[in-house]
Amino acid sequence: MIATLRGKVLFKNFNSAIIEVNNIGYKVLMNTNKLSQNSEILIYTHLQVKEDAHTLFGFTNLNDLNLFEKLISVKGIGCKTAINFFTMYESHEIARAIEASDIAFLKRLPQIGMKAAQQIILDLKGKLHLEQTTENRALNDAIEALSALGYSSTELKSIQKQLATYQYDSSDSYIKQALQIIAGGKK
Repeated sequence: MIATLRGKVLFKNFNSAIIEVNNIGYKVLMNTNKLSQNSEILIYTHLQVKEDAHTLFGFTNLNDLNLFEKLISVKGIGCKTAINFFTMYESHEIARAIEASDIAFLKRLPQIGMKAAQQIILDLKGKLHLEQTTENRALNDAIEALSALGYSSTELKSIQKQLATYQYDSSDSYIKQALQIIAGGKK
């Protein structure tokens, strides 16, 4: 499974980008608003495998990936519908609407009607952690650095919630704490 891609943005349009990794271009469906062509980027991915296609969905941080995976677990919400949410709103806005049972907000999302909005709230309310979805640049940088060092996406997801409880100003501090957590778990 492809969990991350680190490479250069060769091309982008409204909802996809081509990321070159070791001379191979990967088409990734994602919010491209914050991407700039020819820039280096780390993308967290979700690979959807169907009989007729393999599709990569990409996110610039683990919080977005985690929310995406929760959204696609809801009956009636597919990957292409869920990825469109991230072109309109930040993950913390979507999570806040779910926790507040804000049906009007959810109905503004592409392809979401009353029934789908109610199903999202029913399935996910109380299961989202708002503190995880707020932007913490130092923590995100630390997670990216650990990923570059070879730690798996699964390993990093398991410690990210614990790391989010710390209020460090630097990514170095988060990295040190993460290494202590990982080392403590291997004893």
